[in-house]
Amino acid sequence: MKNVRNVGVLLLLLVIGPVMFVVSRSHSLSGAFDRVNIGDAADKVFTTMGPPQEKTTTNLYLHGDTEYRYSVWPAPQLWVVSLKDGKVVEKAEMKAR
Repeated sequence: MKNVRNVGVLLLLLVIGPVMFVVSRSHSLSGAFDRVNIGDAADKVFTTMGPPQEKTTTNLYLHGDTEYRYSVWPAPQLWVVSLKDGKVVEKAEMKAR
């Protein structure tokens, strides 16, 4: 009986850990995204939100010349910050359908 309880506790910890990481990272990115404003320098975005998961200059969602994209797998959210000449010109939070 004690072994069954130990296995149950272990499985619970293995499930809760990753779920809590996804929830906390998503909450952290959402809060940081709210603190980024139009006109902010790219350095401030990097400092506020951390290094982007993807920095791209092609296949852009928004109207800048560079985009920083942040996401947390498997959460269906994408935070996009669009930069032009090193300044934020647009930002968007996108959700999968």
